Amino acid sequence: MTSRGRGLPANPMQLSTLLTQVDTLLGQKDDVRLKSLLLSRNAKELAHVIDNLSNGKRKSFATLPPELQAEVVLLMNEESRSYILPKLSDHTLARLLHFMEEDNAADVAQLLPEERRPGVLQYVKPEKRVKIEKLLLFGAETAGGLMDLNFIVVAPETTVSAVITTVSDHAREHKQVPVVIVTG
Repeated sequence: MTSRGRGLPANPMQLSTLLTQVDTLLGQKDDVRLKSLLLSRNAKELAHVIDNLSNGKRKSFATLPPELQAEVVLLMNEESRSYILPKLSDHTLARLLHFMEEDNAADVAQLLPEERRPGVLQYVKPEKRVKIEKLLLFGAETAGGLMDLNFIVVAPETTVSAVITTVSDHAREHKQVPVVIVTG
């Protein structure tokens, strides 16, 4: 089987078996085995399972660590997201957003009622919160809503050494490697 979060999802028969196993463990209220089973799967498989559960969507999602929730929520269908996200606490949602790129975090925040967003975003680190709030000013499908704020711009005559230094500084400060755009 593939390692968590990597590779291709299992074939349809394996996914059907996985769905049955998860459903059984939910019915038995066997949280320890449920967590172990879910953590052995990749994000695509988990999204498929959650999307296809008739009961236990929120419980299965809540069993996952926030960094995996951040991957899975982006792969789940709209119906599952609409069911699960409103049931999560502001703090839990903020923790999930913490593990996402800002543009994805803004997309997820956009799914929340507008009056709930400030309560969730207050728990997000200030630097990330400002970027998410900036992206929320744009509609999700507009150019502004689709943009990624993680980039640096350099002139064509900039030396490779200078670019490496700038990228390293940016990555250290923002905890992610930026896209480099050469202009001019």
